[in-house]
Formats: sequence, structure tokens, C-alpha cells
Amino acid sequence: VYISDASHGVDPTKGPILDQNLSSRGEVRIGRSSFIGYRVCVMPGVVLGEHCVVGANAVVTKSFPAYSMVAGVPARLIRRYSFAEKRWVDYNERDQD
Repeated sequence: VYISDASHGVDPTKGPILDQNLSSRGEVRIGRSSFIGYRVCVMPGVVLGEHCVVGANAVVTKSFPAYSMVAGVPARLIRRYSFAEKRWVDYNERDQD
């Protein structure tokens, strides 16, 4: 798993990228009881709510609310947990609120 809140400068007039200073691009927060799959990258500024599931090899570039299941490059919402139905529901099955 790779989790970062920083990025190198990318100004071509300031020399090689790896020699440029790191700067924070936003705090990363991962909610309680979340599951992060193998080789996931969580990028700066991302907030994952509690009980989120992130599929293997996903690149998470934006935030997702609690009880979300995300996967892909970039990660997208694929399921939400429905307490009414007591199961994970495909995102396209539920009303988008």
C-alpha cells in the first residue's frame, strides 16, 4: 500500500523533479475499520469514511463516504452498504443521493 500527502515540485526550471522540494498536497484520513487491498495507492487529500473497502491495485484520487466499496484506476464507487437490505448494493442499483 502507498499512502502519501506529499508531492515533488514539477517546475522544469528548477532542475530534476527528484531534487525539488516535497510539499504537502493535503492530509490523508482513513476511517475506522476500513480495508485497503494489495498495492493500493491513496493520493494526497483523500478522506475515506469508516468501513470503506478499497479493491486491490486501486488508485484513490478523491474522497469517498463511509460504507463505500471502491475499485479501479482511478478508483470509483462500485457499491454502498445498505443497512435497510443488510448487504452491499451495486452503486447503479440505488438512488444517487
